[in-house]
Amino acid sequence: MGCIVPSGIATDDTTKFFFQHMMDGRRLVSLYDFENRRKLFPGIDSRIKFCLLTLTGHGRPALEGSDFVFFALEVADLREEEKHFTLTPEEIALINPNTRTCPIFRTKRDAELTKAIYRRVPVLIKEGLNCSWSATLSRVKGCVRRKRATLMGSLTIIGCMRAGSAISSTIGTRPNETASCGSSHLRSSPIRTVR
Repeated sequence: MGCIVPSGIATDDTTKFFFQHMMDGRRLVSLYDFENRRKLFPGIDSRIKFCLLTLTGHGRPALEGSDFVFFALEVADLREEEKHFTLTPEEIALINPNTRTCPIFRTKRDAELTKAIYRRVPVLIKEGLNCSWSATLSRVKGCVRRKRATLMGSLTIIGCMRAGSAISSTIGTRPNETASCGSSHLRSSPIRTVR
């Protein structure tokens, strides 16, 4: 069976249990996501995403996983092999264990790289389990300047320990960007691993 539905059926929190049911039952054959920028549906806003969803029944389960394409602009984009990637229910649980929603990738290479990383390194926080990571999230600094609130530095992961390595990262400012508030200065940096 095939139908056209909003792409959120696979990616949104409100439909995650339905998506999990389709994946766990191996009923999802393919999901091809389109952006409406080329006005395939002229009466629909260009920011609305939709997908071609193909399902199978009990007699013909999708044992090899489901075929995905995201960010297609027209049907001809489906001919580009590098845009296609396959995910099994186990791989979705590996990458998104908390929500089990579909991860979005632009290319097969992106999907394979992500799967390889998650097979080697666990997620930072897995709900309901004691994780092997010891991470603390904290706010670096907030400042008000010219009656406008600005959060400088956003979040810092402090003292994250994994296999003998300490990781420090500032999230929210660009790498090597200096942010100032009065006489205080913050300097962000990419993730650093300290042994």
